[in-house]
Amino acid sequence: MPHDDFEASWKKHGAMLERSLAIDERVLSELLLKKVRRTLTPYVVFHAFEALVGVVALLVCAPIVFLHRAEPVYVVLGGAVIVHMGGFVAFGFDLVRRSVGLDYGGPVAALQTDLAQLRTVEFRAFRWALLGGVVTWLPAVLLLLEALSGADLLARVADRSAAWLWANGAFGLALLWIGRWWSKRYLERADAAPWARRLRDGLTGRALKRARTDLDDLARFRRDDAP
Repeated sequence: MPHDDFEASWKKHGAMLERSLAIDERVLSELLLKKVRRTLTPYVVFHAFEALVGVVALLVCAPIVFLHRAEPVYVVLGGAVIVHMGGFVAFGFDLVRRSVGLDYGGPVAALQTDLAQLRTVEFRAFRWALLGGVVTWLPAVLLLLEALSGADLLARVADRSAAWLWANGAFGLALLWIGRWWSKRYLERADAAPWARRLRDGLTGRALKRARTDLDDLARFRRDDAP
């Protein structure tokens, strides 16, 4: 075979090989991105349902607090419940918004950054729910039971055990402050210790961990495939 013909044939073969590799890379990328999307679908549904439950709880408790707005125990403890539930709902819808808004067609690095921010928001939502719940769990239960029974349960408990009820709220506030300080001091630092990162990662959902693993695999594949 003449040298020119051989060279032309070789270039043609090389071009076909490059196209094949490009197609294979695109197919693999699409598969991994679809896997990430499928992994996050139940995550979105769960947090949307969670936020809607919070909205229902708000709609149940807020009218009771408003009805008793002249009573300090409802203003303080009931108001704390409303604030906590409002934050819970806001975090839930923010997680849904961020999850639905992920750009799967953009660079993998940008998607990894968005996913990392989503994990940060989820951790803060968990912190808010846990630490705020320490303060509001008792008045929240009383308000929900009050909505079901029609009896002024929070007022009755306050009349019979006012010191205990206020002490429970004060203790919850102290734990809230300590927990928030400890979280910011050790868990949320950019240079957090390995144990702190493991704990923080352990408190976020498994769906985000699986999605991050799939994106890491895709990023490694693209780096390995790069010239």
